[in-house]
Amino acid sequence: MDPGFEADFREFVIDRSGALFRTAYLLTGDRHAAEDLMQSALTKTAVKWRNLRDPAAIEGYVRRVMYHEQVSWWRRRSRVAEVSTRPG
Repeated sequence: MDPGFEADFREFVIDRSGALFRTAYLLTGDRHAAEDLMQSALTKTAVKWRNLRDPAAIEGYVRRVMYHEQVSWWRRRSRVAEVSTRPG
């Protein structure tokens, strides 16, 4: 990552991590899952950071990534949980 972009990203994370964590917690209901969700979303955002043009829209982008990640995790868990109990 370019040093200028890295500094901007780091500043964003420092400034907004509290609010983003609260959103992640509301999505997951669990502190540890919220931390994982937030890290995953911030990692995906860091990859796209150079392409994000509107500073006012960045937080919304991260929240949208968190939402989609949580839905994906939820779907994976629900698929794994399906076990036939019918004999035979």
